[in-house]
Amino acid sequence: MKILLISLVPAFLIFILLPGKVMLNTYIDQKPRDMDRKVGQSAIISCSVPEDIDIREIHFQRINTKIFSLTVQTSHISSILRFSGTFEKFQWIIDDGESTGSYICKEQTEMNALKSSGRLKEKNEIDCPSPDVSSTSNLLVLNNGSNQVASLWINPRTYYSRLDISGTIRNVKVTLNNLNEEDTDSYECTGKAEGITEELKGIATFLTVRSHGIRIHTGKLGLAFAMALVSCLFK
Repeated sequence: MKILLISLVPAFLIFILLPGKVMLNTYIDQKPRDMDRKVGQSAIISCSVPEDIDIREIHFQRINTKIFSLTVQTSHISSILRFSGTFEKFQWIIDDGESTGSYICKEQTEMNALKSSGRLKEKNEIDCPSPDVSSTSNLLVLNNGSNQVASLWINPRTYYSRLDISGTIRNVKVTLNNLNEEDTDSYECTGKAEGITEELKGIATFLTVRSHGIRIHTGKLGLAFAMALVSCLFK
């Protein structure tokens, strides 16, 4: 017992003196921990980081597949920028009454810009261009003048219309619509922040999607009923 207590003392001192080191990189509060949904329903996952973290990137992924990435270039833009919609109908919202910048949303491939949508002066909403059916674009870029201030990358294309993203980069709400059984998986938010070298993480959400079919319980009574039904049909 004495040896056990001696071995626990260093760990206890580290926990008291360096709590941030013990927590490591669990900076993201992700909710819920698990969900059970039926085919055709929607699942909502929220990811948030504390106010004192200068978050610059937030990523949403399932096992072996990164679904989307949101980035901002400065802490100022992260404090005034909101967003809402699917990739096919996405909108940036600038909460800054004194802003006089010329904001433009551009749809891009990895190599070049395809088209852009300008901001109406009377509004603080910037509508992004809808991608063409034949477009290979997977990136929406928000520019202030010639400077990129934020971006949304999404892949694969199957999520373009099903995934609705809203909130701020500090508090993101992800809604996956029209669920199917193939959506059953573990989903996780990760991120990057200024002044923090390691990747920001939380605790992943496990989503289970079930079909609408009625389950048949094959107990003794159920088996006897099934055999009687078969017997009647073949008389």
